[in-house]
Amino acid sequence: MSGWQPINTAPRDGSTIVAYFPACAGKHPRQDVVAVFWDSKCGWATAYSGACVDAEPTYWMTLPNAPLVVSQRTGRDGLGEMDARS
Repeated sequence: MSGWQPINTAPRDGSTIVAYFPACAGKHPRQDVVAVFWDSKCGWATAYSGACVDAEPTYWMTLPNAPLVVSQRTGRDGLGEMDARS
């Protein structure tokens, strides 16, 4: 599944999703698209702090894949090698 979906189709199993909150649109800093999860005690909660959200989202989407991480490691010859992982 990709793209924005109606919020009534969002998982409520503790999975982190990205949600759109129209009541928060236009505020600075931007607060209308937030990573959240469903908490059985309070409803939607922010993924970064677990704080309950007092606004209702209308759409959601899955989190995108993490960026490709490139790290440098030292090979047997003592020279650096690049290691790409996703």
